[in-house]
Amino acid sequence: MSFKNRMLKTAAALSIITIITAIAFPMFILKNIGDVLDDYNGIKVYYNGIDFVQNYGSHYSSDGFYYGKK
Repeated sequence: MSFKNRMLKTAAALSIITIITAIAFPMFILKNIGDVLDDYNGIKVYYNGIDFVQNYGSHYSSDGFYYGKK
């Protein structure tokens, strides 16, 4: 592959990455934790922040039910 072809492919790849980032980035930045994103069968889906895998401790209901991992 010639240098010119490699440069064209690299430029195309960078353009695609730039476009995807420009579209996706505001989706994360312009939301506040707790904003409703959607609903599924009448159940609201909330935005939990960018670091959605972070553990903030154990969560129990008033009757002792544990919300978390199996």
